[in-house]
Amino acid sequence: MAKINTSEVRKINKKSILRYLLMNEDVTKPQIAADLKLSIPTVGLIVDELVQQGLVENAGVQASSGGRRAAIYRVIKDSVHACGIEISQSHQIYVIVNICGEIVASERISKQFSDDREYIQDVERYREDFVRRSGVDPQTIVGAGISVQGLINADQTSFSSHMLDNQRKIMIYPLTDKFPYIYLNDGTASCMSECYANQEERDFVYLMLSRTVGGAIVENGDIWHGVDSFAGEFGHMCIHPGDDKICYCGGKGHAWCYLSSDRLEEVCDGPYWNFFTKLEAGDSECRKFFDRFLDDLALLVYNVRMMHNSDVVLGGYLGTHLKPYLPDLEKRLQKLDHLYMESKTKVLIGQYDLEAAGVGAARYFIEQFIVSLS
Repeated sequence: MAKINTSEVRKINKKSILRYLLMNEDVTKPQIAADLKLSIPTVGLIVDELVQQGLVENAGVQASSGGRRAAIYRVIKDSVHACGIEISQSHQIYVIVNICGEIVASERISKQFSDDREYIQDVERYREDFVRRSGVDPQTIVGAGISVQGLINADQTSFSSHMLDNQRKIMIYPLTDKFPYIYLNDGTASCMSECYANQEERDFVYLMLSRTVGGAIVENGDIWHGVDSFAGEFGHMCIHPGDDKICYCGGKGHAWCYLSSDRLEEVCDGPYWNFFTKLEAGDSECRKFFDRFLDDLALLVYNVRMMHNSDVVLGGYLGTHLKPYLPDLEKRLQKLDHLYMESKTKVLIGQYDLEAAGVGAARYFIEQFIVSLS
């Protein structure tokens, strides 16, 4: 194993200390040193550097407990920001997050997707106006992540999507943006919002339920993309072989056919949230459909968990609506899985609702900023 030199150790320690400060507000240098198992001189030097860089501030001193009172430090939340843009077939969501990952501004607009340069130019113009309206200093914005419903080529020149009602390759037009930018798959971006929310190096599977069905696989806090970057495309897993329902990709019996929010909207003849209103009001048709929906979701979760043996986080704007129904889902899982009662894995609900993909796309650049610190 190659030796890590002093400079690299210092960079690692600096990132660790900043991440600690992001998760813990108003702490002292001795607290940081004890929790991270670093020497107080090392912590002192690095915290002072972060103060000089405008990322951390001295927030006063601890309450007296006898003896000299220690100074307390906290991250300056408005020191760094990033922008996230979620593009879907019928709308756009714009968010700005600060260095702590908190949403400081968000807007949602109706806008039909179009495969042309004018559409992306409109996105740029709206993003500029959005930043201006937010009051955020543009100089603090380190990048703009753009989430799309599709599989993006490694060279960022095109993506394959069904946003135009037929699965096809869509060109990515270069932005004239002064910020760095990147296009991200919506499932990957949504998962990033979970990965970066608690800074823990944990394993889990993120299952996104929205108009599309997708997700990501997380190992030690990092998203595993697979050989061809298709890992986590759970919407294309076949859960009903032989069924005639056709997925937008052309396959039959895929999870998307049964778990997309489109299915709920077809039943209630309105937006998906109306489905849950009718369900809670006792609508028999919605109840009958939802029984099948939970059975299909349990089957998908069961298959995913058998492959990965880790927690499954339900996200996306449909997934986050399912919290009241988790006990019912777990009962259905128990019927499928004789190991479930012994398992330590859980089915959890994601932390973000409508803005998950936009937040994740923005936090990509916050993470890149932290990683690049020297």
